[in-house]
Amino acid sequence: MHRRLIAHILGLIVIPGCLATGAVWGQGQAPGRSTIPPVANNPDPIQRPVQPAQQGQPAEKHEVSPELEQILVTWEKYSVKLTKLEGAFEKYDYDFVFKIEKRSEGRYYYEEPDKGRMDFFPPKQLPETNETRGVTFQVKPNYTQSWICTGKEILDINHDEKTYNMVDIPARFQGQNIIESPLPFLFGMKAEEMKKRYLMTLGDMHNPQKGVIHIVAAPLHPAQQREYRRIEVLLNTADFLPTAVRLWGASGNNETVYVFTKHATRKLPWLPQSPFQGRLPAAYKLLVHEKAPPQMNNAQKILPNGQIERTAQGNGRATVQ
Repeated sequence: MHRRLIAHILGLIVIPGCLATGAVWGQGQAPGRSTIPPVANNPDPIQRPVQPAQQGQPAEKHEVSPELEQILVTWEKYSVKLTKLEGAFEKYDYDFVFKIEKRSEGRYYYEEPDKGRMDFFPPKQLPETNETRGVTFQVKPNYTQSWICTGKEILDINHDEKTYNMVDIPARFQGQNIIESPLPFLFGMKAEEMKKRYLMTLGDMHNPQKGVIHIVAAPLHPAQQREYRRIEVLLNTADFLPTAVRLWGASGNNETVYVFTKHATRKLPWLPQSPFQGRLPAAYKLLVHEKAPPQMNNAQKILPNGQIERTAQGNGRATVQ
């Protein structure tokens, strides 16, 4: 299954928090933006050891500071008020091994409790290179892509190659129950659940007096730890909507940054048609279809990248671990 799907799902989760860009990471010297060292030059601020949760056992809840506790509770209260949102974003993928930076621009759509869409397009104008803290990256456009969650299935579509992957969402995780699975990651998750799934602290950019909340999180679930080792989220104190999200790959050799440049609440129906429909042109080829198992025990859950945590063969093209 497409390994980059984790970043797309995270982007969807924080979609309800889009605001105009403030201080963000690693995009070079864009106007109005400050930078901090990328993962290759910045040690983790979370020093406490992270013990992976054992399958089939209740997750241990990790306590946080009183200030962060209040932030999580307030974030939860604001999140449950959101119903429909749409907006725009920028995405930056950094490869520190090959010194390549790939960029995308796109639009997002969200409808509670479990529908979302992100469309990624290559920017029309790009610099040849970008230097970040002494590292010179060759800048390239990313491919045209869509990520769609219909509420019953997840689609990862490569429009350039006219191919797609599909993951069924088990019935128990559909609808309102979706907020109790790892699928929504941060958005829609209760504060207590967040403390069970992530080791969290406040980051060095945290400054409520200037309207900035900076949360740093390390995953506790082994499957998530295989995908990424650390996440940072910037929230606006006015309405607790994220302005940017940064992810570090598990190897430490890659980094992804989402910057949300526009957001708008929506009360009217989606016209002329819903953006969450999963219908594709007949010319598009299905590569992998992961079907939901009839029943799932406590050790089997939806992973953040849309996979089922199990070993299963697709149509001969991929094996999910």
